[in-house]
Amino acid sequence: MASPTDSKWSAYAGQEVQGGTSTTPYNQPTIDFGDPMSATILANLPAINGLLPRVSSVIIHDSMVYEGSVMRIFNRRDDPYGVATEHAIFSTGATNKLNNGMCVPRGNVQMNSQITASNLAWNVPINIYDREINGAILSETEIQAYVAQKMRTMQKTINELQFTAAKTMLSDCVPGSRTISSYTASDGTGSAVTMTSTPDGYAGKVNLDTDFTIPEITRGAMPALAASGGYSDVMDAVLVYLQTLEAAASDMRYPGSDYNLLGTDTFSGDRPWLIMETKVINQFDNAIANNTTSNGYGYSGFPTKTAREYISRFADLIEIDAFAALPAYDSTTYPTSTDYTGDRLTAVLLDKDAPWLITKFNNMEGQRCAGERMYGYSARGEQDMAIFKGVNSFVMINDA
Repeated sequence: MASPTDSKWSAYAGQEVQGGTSTTPYNQPTIDFGDPMSATILANLPAINGLLPRVSSVIIHDSMVYEGSVMRIFNRRDDPYGVATEHAIFSTGATNKLNNGMCVPRGNVQMNSQITASNLAWNVPINIYDREINGAILSETEIQAYVAQKMRTMQKTINELQFTAAKTMLSDCVPGSRTISSYTASDGTGSAVTMTSTPDGYAGKVNLDTDFTIPEITRGAMPALAASGGYSDVMDAVLVYLQTLEAAASDMRYPGSDYNLLGTDTFSGDRPWLIMETKVINQFDNAIANNTTSNGYGYSGFPTKTAREYISRFADLIEIDAFAALPAYDSTTYPTSTDYTGDRLTAVLLDKDAPWLITKFNNMEGQRCAGERMYGYSARGEQDMAIFKGVNSFVMINDA
């Protein structure tokens, strides 16, 4: 059955074909409504009346540069010297003990440290030829827009690199190994390169729940949550999930050494970051809104609290599209590690002093090439992206 729009459009469609309103001196419209413009159509534009039937202007649309919200969590500093950084923290308070009567008080405190090094770099070249921005063809406004938006593509690539690296690093929360097939250029050209890494994990504490299934995120679909085992339904699992996060955030507010891998007696002086996937939180909200089960709440429709509102009680939420897969189980390098095959990371609760992004250099160079009549630009940079293990962290891992 035709939609009301189809019925209305049928009255006008006959005039919106090539030459539907005028066949002289040239066709109006130029192409049928809905048809794509093609090189053949362009070549067949009538030459009568000079330059009138031509491409009259060029609209340069914005090069969309994504500023991933997860990049907010990183503490930043510039450090142009060397390639490595040592993060150090005293493990406990000074010892309280019996006065031994010595004239000079003596006491010592152990210091724990972690060394990180440059692990992220980019080399993004681009060129602009004189004939790309020919003033005889493009207006001054078009030339300015063309150059500005082409230059923005360099930052677009750098931002995507950093955003993807950050999500991968957050997913390196447990020990294991990664093997990723790639190339020497980000567009898939160049030589094949295999990146192999053995992350040793940063999570001070891991909560593994294989009875609450949260599938991997895919574009164009919502993850189908499922609960089994001791849960009565998905709503019950969502409540326990959020309450577990809140309990961990409560623990992190008070001194202890069980939420960090360096064994530092510490606490989180500020609300921690909570990094979760947008679609997972959406499904949590949907589960809460449709709660008609007998778990003690018993309402249906819009809830008095959404998952996001509940999270705001104890953490600062950062939403991402999807975590990377967990590192593969590697018993050779980490014989005592847990096998998380079939599971995936779904939430990271992180002290705000944990993520660091230390820039070694970040600059742009430009040079004129007379032989090719063009300007070449080179954006290069190097950074140390790391998560400090001497402060609190907690992750949720679920069946995928």
